[in-house]
Amino acid sequence: TYPYETLCLATLTYLATIPWSVRRYRQLEAEYGTTQPADAPPSAPPEPGAAKSPLSTPPASSPGTSPNAQVIGFRPVEPKR
Repeated sequence: TYPYETLCLATLTYLATIPWSVRRYRQLEAEYGTTQPADAPPSAPPEPGAAKSPLSTPPASSPGTSPNAQVIGFRPVEPKR
């Protein structure tokens, strides 16, 4: 085998696919409208009855957390065997 030649070929192939990846990303972004330009004004606040993401706000039972905090649940550590 030729490790350096293989690595070089894989790197050049990866670098050659970046323009297609960027083009596809921009196409999907335009299709779904997922982001705003940096100089765009912030969007209107959501409607009061609109569904929220479960990670967007902490549960009401957690006092003292800020409204922007995210709740991440960790599994208990398994005992050593």
